[in-house]
Amino acid sequence: MQLTPRRHELLSVYLLGAGTLFMYLGYITQAFIAESVIHTVSKRYPGTISEFAGYYGQAFHYSAFAVSSLITPSIQNYLSSKWVLTVASVLFALYYLGFIHVTSIYFYLSQGLMGIGYSFYNNGEGAYLSEHSSRRTIESNTGIETAVGHSRWVEKFCLATLLILHPESLRKRNETSTSSLKEQYPSGSLG
Repeated sequence: MQLTPRRHELLSVYLLGAGTLFMYLGYITQAFIAESVIHTVSKRYPGTISEFAGYYGQAFHYSAFAVSSLITPSIQNYLSSKWVLTVASVLFALYYLGFIHVTSIYFYLSQGLMGIGYSFYNNGEGAYLSEHSSRRTIESNTGIETAVGHSRWVEKFCLATLLILHPESLRKRNETSTSSLKEQYPSGSLG
């Protein structure tokens, strides 16, 4: 089956929307849990990282995002939108890798890189939509991408409802993560 130009546009827009959904879902999730995870690691393994590093990291992240938002549009002259989105995804992934072994230098560095990645993603998203739309279809494609990409609020509502109705599932998850930290670092230090 051959895709018509409009079907190709729609497929591209729906895939971008799905990518946006998962990217922002991960982004919001990290903002929600990073502070508590970092605080827990700092209490269990003093000297590894500051107990307030989750807050300071957010400051690094948003500062890098603000500054790089001024620069990333110029970079789009040299990279295609797909490469801009790929770079953004890699920068996001580098942040999550830091939780394998938490150190303060990597944590702050990765927060800054994630801010840059967020800026790349915002710019790449708009460029990708423009490249895969005609003048006639840009509004509908933007609406579709926004509807799909921002449907995470429905998922968050469902998750919050589940946690309110079944709080014991949250306790079990916390006990599991505590026991896995103890297994990973049995001596009480990260060395």
